[in-house]
Amino acid sequence: MYNLKLGTSIETVKPLGFKDGNYHYGLRQDLNDLLLNLKQNGFYSVDVDAVKLFVPSDFEIYNQGYEIINSHGIKLNAIHMPITNLWADLACEYEEDRKEIVKLFVKLIKSLDKYNANAYVFHPGGFGVNEFNYPEYTKRLIKSVNVLTQETDKKICIENMAGKHFLDTSDKMLDFLSKCPNAYTCVDVNHFYFEKPEDAILKYGDKIGTIHISDYDFVKERHCLPKEGNIEWNKVIGALEKANYNGVFNYEVSLDKYSPKQVKQNYVELFNEYNK
Repeated sequence: MYNLKLGTSIETVKPLGFKDGNYHYGLRQDLNDLLLNLKQNGFYSVDVDAVKLFVPSDFEIYNQGYEIINSHGIKLNAIHMPITNLWADLACEYEEDRKEIVKLFVKLIKSLDKYNANAYVFHPGGFGVNEFNYPEYTKRLIKSVNVLTQETDKKICIENMAGKHFLDTSDKMLDFLSKCPNAYTCVDVNHFYFEKPEDAILKYGDKIGTIHISDYDFVKERHCLPKEGNIEWNKVIGALEKANYNGVFNYEVSLDKYSPKQVKQNYVELFNEYNK
């Protein structure tokens, strides 16, 4: 019997917009109710998305959310680090700026380690990387990632990208990870446009740090519930077992569209069908 712990990605923070010259965030008002619902439905962990962070100092509001998660006895599996602003570009083309950005992330990670997440996930390639500047961009990112992996005992995971020239195939990711020996990949099964997710998983093997689970049509990422798209889930779960993956089976679907109960039922069905 092969089984994995059940997890899901959630939002803990909502953007509130500009006021008095500053950008503001607030904790989602239903956070306690959501976490209680997840706990009652047997969820082991959550992933928390901080990619929309506008300025580094606003991480304090996320910390409040992590405290609440801990108070519910739910494990924090992964924190998805900021990517949407230039201050967060780990492959910044200006070397002195890149070094300062790395220092900032080291400081953030050290402040977050107390929450004992399994992994920190980074989404690379968000600032104009293309087939022409790929080699130089990659070299800069490798330098940054290698520093981060030395500063924490948690997993530094690089997520595979969805057809954006950068780390969008398992071969590209494995080549990258060969130069970052202490880093891992976060496997988003919705992001494979050029190969089947089960094939990539088998190639990654023990370099998988965590996973994102949802379904799609192999044309564009959809993040719908498994069995609503074209992924062959017995093959994906079988590949995870062969790769000796024993982490969290983390759903990345909208909990506004699918209730925790629906996600739990889907999870039970997937593993029952696989283990039949």
